Amino acid sequence: MTQLLGVHGALASDLQAGTLARAIPGSETPAASGVSNPASDVTIYVVTNATHSDLVIPRAAFSQAPPRIKAVVDKLDGGSWILVGWGPYWFGRSERGGPYHAAPWLMANAAVTLVVPQLRSRVRFVALLAPGPPPRENYNSLTPVRMSALGLEKAIERIDASFETGPDGRPILSDLTGAAPGVLIYRSKEIYHATHECNHWVAEVLNAGGVNTPSILALTPGVLKLDLQVTGAQAGPRIALQPGAGSDARVDQRQTPSD
Repeated sequence: MTQLLGVHGALASDLQAGTLARAIPGSETPAASGVSNPASDVTIYVVTNATHSDLVIPRAAFSQAPPRIKAVVDKLDGGSWILVGWGPYWFGRSERGGPYHAAPWLMANAAVTLVVPQLRSRVRFVALLAPGPPPRENYNSLTPVRMSALGLEKAIERIDASFETGPDGRPILSDLTGAAPGVLIYRSKEIYHATHECNHWVAEVLNAGGVNTPSILALTPGVLKLDLQVTGAQAGPRIALQPGAGSDARVDQRQTPSD
């Protein structure tokens, strides 16, 4: 817990000093010119369970993002952190009453999407009060990653490129049946298959932001986390998430350091 308080204490100091605001895309800082400056770099998080990875990014980083993704983030109620993830057509819709709530049916669809390339994919957004898992889902770890202002701008552009857009150029909202409260899911134009699944996508976003991860190898969260550790991209202790930490999108997640 002491390590966790240290991680979030340092982040709070950054926020009070205004360094996060200066490090958002478009800021005139050494990091924005391609030179990493620890005082103006931003901490983002990779949050994982046994099979899936998401990203957690400060909401402030989207203030000067491309119009499409900025409009999506602006629709999210509450919370200064934005969780973003990507997956196949059934992704994020396993709530009770939804079409993929039954475990056997969900697992059957998951197996099919790994074997048969899917032209239909989804990108999920939700606002959180603190870095952690998506609402009502059990995840096991939270890994801090430092990224330069320029890198974060490029990473957000990579996320923005995932949207399928309508004739008006706006992202297309997906069917939200089975999604947790506060979650928005949009249609994505990216193909989902065994060598381009959710963990590969997270690695690609990190790569776009200047974090060196061999995305083609990131088949599982375990491999992705190992890459972050080995390459030195991990910015602090990995945090173990308690069961039930993702019970509500607007409730502070409970975490303890794992190493």
